[in-house]
Amino acid sequence: MPDTEGYRAIIDAPQEKIVDTLLDFEHYPDWQSGVYSCVVTERDELGRGTLVELHVDAKVRRIGYTARYWYDLDAGRMGFDRVAGHLEQC
Repeated sequence: MPDTEGYRAIIDAPQEKIVDTLLDFEHYPDWQSGVYSCVVTERDELGRGTLVELHVDAKVRRIGYTARYWYDLDAGRMGFDRVAGHLEQC
């Protein structure tokens, strides 16, 4: 069941640069201080990560979860649904 919480942000940058940054999952640990591991386990026909395992330091404990990413870039949207892991415990 998809999580119902959401986050929305307006970023003053070209969509292509934002999307390129967000799709560079392997480098999340370099700029997301809480992420210590991020592995793409499945990609779509365009090479974008669709199933991604993330391991995060949630301060109280370290957690792991798998997310299925979706893309609607023509409408300026992308997001993910948690498919497994401990994200609900944060």
